[in-house]
Order: sequence, then structure tokens, then C-alpha cells
Amino acid sequence: MSMTKWWKCDLQVATPAWDFTFPAGSNYRLKDADATLAANERARFLDDYMKALQAQGVEVIALADHNTGDWIDDAKAAGRRHGVIVFPGCELTTSSGKDGAHLIVIGDRDKTTRDFDRLVYGAFGYDQAGNQPYRMIGGKLEPAPSSKSICQLLDDLPDGYLAIGPHALSDNGLASSKTVKGDLRYKALHHERLVAIDPGDGNKTGAANANVFNRHHIADLPRLRTIAFVSTSDAYSLDRLGKRFTWIRMAEPTIEALRQAFLDHESRILCDWSPRLASFKDRNPNNVRHAWISSLTLGGTLGNSNEALSLDLHPGLNVIVGGRGSGKSSVVAALRQLYSNTSSLPYRLKQEADDFAQTVFKEAALEATHRLQESQAEQKVRWTLGTGSQTQAEGQFVPTSFSATVIGQKELFERAAGDKNDPELTSRSLLSLVDSGLGQPYSWHQAWDAPELTATSVSQTFEELLEDARAHWMAQRRSLERLTADVEQLPALRAQMAVLAEQVAAFSAPEVKSRLSIIEMRSSEKTRLHEQRKSIEDALTQLGSVMRRLAGNGIATGDEVTCPKNPYQSI
Repeated sequence: MSMTKWWKCDLQVATPAWDFTFPAGSNYRLKDADATLAANERARFLDDYMKALQAQGVEVIALADHNTGDWIDDAKAAGRRHGVIVFPGCELTTSSGKDGAHLIVIGDRDKTTRDFDRLVYGAFGYDQAGNQPYRMIGGKLEPAPSSKSICQLLDDLPDGYLAIGPHALSDNGLASSKTVKGDLRYKALHHERLVAIDPGDGNKTGAANANVFNRHHIADLPRLRTIAFVSTSDAYSLDRLGKRFTWIRMAEPTIEALRQAFLDHESRILCDWSPRLASFKDRNPNNVRHAWISSLTLGGTLGNSNEALSLDLHPGLNVIVGGRGSGKSSVVAALRQLYSNTSSLPYRLKQEADDFAQTVFKEAALEATHRLQESQAEQKVRWTLGTGSQTQAEGQFVPTSFSATVIGQKELFERAAGDKNDPELTSRSLLSLVDSGLGQPYSWHQAWDAPELTATSVSQTFEELLEDARAHWMAQRRSLERLTADVEQLPALRAQMAVLAEQVAAFSAPEVKSRLSIIEMRSSEKTRLHEQRKSIEDALTQLGSVMRRLAGNGIATGDEVTCPKNPYQSI
């Protein structure tokens, strides 16, 4: 089974091939007359380069030097030394626009400096005789525009390469009206060989309708609603590497994996400014919070296989695909026995599922592990035909409360099947699947109150009294069964309490504790104030009582008070 993960990528980084800023105090002798020393210095610089990327957590880069692939071979070698994956590439300056629209071209990981030299002096529109990749302007070497327009370059891009539009809204960006205008800009943005663009920081607003652009809402450029967005650093110094990045979900980084990710960008691409990252711990999409099943083993004696089946699952996996006889049905049936049941299945499929368990799993021992929401604590589950599904908790096995919705292909076909005598059958069947809790990570036991008894009158016949008594007995019997089942759930509830304690611990944070401390302090202050107020009110009540008695004895209660000879005699 091919598993995917999120890779932290920076798909536009430069090298000292052109206009690179070195750290203060550095002494890389990259252009030394001694070729061996220069090569060693280049390797030393690239080691520091890769360490800077690793410090930012970047795992995948694409080189984007202007109009050259001179550093590709050395950068790939350094990447292998440090575990950083390097995609060969370069950044082209096209002849389109006032100062040339820029375009990043990326090749597969086996492409070399020589491959890109051939492209630069071939399909990319430069040649030895005339148009050169660089030119001198004001005594400074600058990238020169290609002899081809942006659309011509995209048309002539060989298979196996991908094109990305960098800094698309700024100068030299192919979506900027300052760079490319009119029909040419429209054709370039809608060209099938352009797989992604970098629109800048999607959380910012600014000139050129950047905020509208980032939200895919420009009416006259409909491609923006479907094209992938990426975030790149465009770094020309070590300290800028990985400052902007893109999370890309792939199994292994290849050019085809990148292409598929760009096609499915809504689920496989996350720019560093994406608000969706806030839902992940440390803004890392590999750090999941949701509950998930992590492994499954079909052991013991299986009725349809001579060997046990074990597989590890992935937190992003919710579909199992395989050919006939690959074991899909057994996996689905095992998950259903461990984490679900057959009660919600259509009648015919319920019979098949129960028969499957009785035959294939009669002597099987099913095992699985799952992770709890938020805390990601691991629990082990086992199932046999005799014991049912049990979860290990605090050294003992209790009935499994962790549940999952398991849907087989046959069930979907059955629920989608029509009936000429009941045209609404399909809708009701599919809606019942949704109503049953599709997609919910947990299911909870519910108990219904027993029916209330109705008083009977003396005029009832014996048969009526007998029927009422039978109904009363049945209701009490059901109530007893529910109470018995609830009592049997006591170990499971205790285990659930332990799980909830872990969840509480997972949610605990210093700021929460501080807030609770303030709340407790204010609650204590409120209680003391209430007590003091009560004491004062009691004192005022007593004082009023004394004053009323004094007034009854002829003593003034105003400013002038006349006391009797014995003022306490009547108190």
C-alpha cells in the first residue's frame, strides 16, 4: 500500500549562479583559480545551504537560477548528503511583457545540468550565436529575455517538465498587468502546461486586486478558480531559504507526484498562509488531531486464506482500492467486526456479512490499533467470534466503544439500486446511511425510557386486562435488559473515563490553567462579598428591630434621642 505524507517544499530557490547574497563574514572561494579548491568551496557552501534548509524544516526544493542549470549536479549531490530532495530547474525570462515575464521550469530528479543546458540553448530560445542568457546593463550582469514569448515557451516545453508562474502579481509576474496585458496574459494563465502560480501572501490585501486574486474571484480569468497556488521563498540568501513554503502531499517526491498534487490541489496543496493549517498541531499537517485506525491484522485461521494479513494504515486513508482477490472484502469485513456492526446494512447484505463472519472468521483472531482524538493515545482492539470486539484498557479487555463507519462497495451498489415500484427507494436508502452517523468518529450508547403504564378501569374485560399485563411485562422485560446491558457497560465507562482524562490532559495548557485560577479567585471573592453582605444585612435587620422597640418605649429614633432612666429595661 502506497502511503502519502505532507512534504514541506520550497519550489523557488536560487544559488550563487547569479546575484546571491552571502552571510556577513563568509569567505567562500567559489571562483578560485584552483579548480579543485573552487569545487571544494562549492561543496562547503552547499553543505551550509542544505543545513539552512533543514533548520527551516524544508525537505524538498526546486532550483530556480535565472536561465541556467549550472548548480544542479552539485546541489543534487549535496541534497543526497543531507537528506534534502532537489528538483532540477531554472527560472526563465520570456520575451513577453515590458521587462519579460518569468517562468519556473522544473524537471524530474534525474535531470542534470547538461539536460538544462540543452533546454536553455534549445527549447528555451537561447542560442550560442546570438541571443544569450545574460547581458550587461550598466556594468552589471542581468538575465536576458528569451527569443520566445511566454506562450511559445509553454507550447515548446518538453514532456516531463512542469511550469510554474512565480511572483505572479508583481513585476515580471505573468498575471501582472504591468508585465503582460490583454489576450497574451489570458492565454498564458489558461495554458494547459502551466500547473501552478505563486500569488503572494494570501492573507494580505493590496494593490492589483491581490486579495481578490488570491480568493480565485477574478471574473475575466476563470483559470484562477481551478489552478493550484503555491508559496515560494524566491530566496537569494541563506537566511531567506524556506521563509515561504508549501506543504505538498505525496508518497515520494517525483515530477509525476508533483503534477498529480497540482491537479488535486484542494486536498494536496497547503500554502504557508492557508487558514487550514491552524487546525493542525504546530501548523504541521502531518500532526493529526483526529481519531484514526493505525493498523489491522487478520490472524488465526481464516476461511479464505492460508496466511495472515497485516497492514498499516494512514491517518489520511479512508478508501481501500485493490483488484479482484486482493483482500478488500476481508479488510472491510474485519473493520466492521472490530469497529462497527451489520445492523444498519440492507437485509440481504446483512445476511451476507453475518454469513461471512460465521465462515471466514469462525476461527479468526482479528486485531487492530487505533489512535484517540487529540491525545493520539494508542489503544489495541481484538475480536473473535466468541468474545466480539474488545478494547484493552487499564490491563483488562472491555467492550469496544471506539467506532468507525465502514462501507463496502456492495453496500453502495445496493443502496443506489433503483426500484420501479418505489422510485424514492434510492434516496431513502442513501439518506439513512447519512443519518446513521456517516463520518462520525465515535458512536455513543443510547437508552430509551420504558413506556409509561396506563391505569385500567374495572370495566375492562379479562382479555383487555391480560393484554395490558402482557404489555406491562414486556416493557419491564425490555427495561431489565437495558439496565443489565448498562451495568455490563460499567468497565467500559470506567475505561472511557480514563480516555476522557487523557483528552482533558491533552487540552490542558498554561493559559487555560491561568484563566481557571483567575475564575476561581473571582469566585472566592464573590463568595466572601456575599457573606459580608449577608452579615451587614443581618446587622441592619437587628438594628432596625432595636430601633422599633426603642421607639415603642417613647425613645426618639431621629437626631435627638431621649433615653429613659434604664434604657435597656425594655430590650
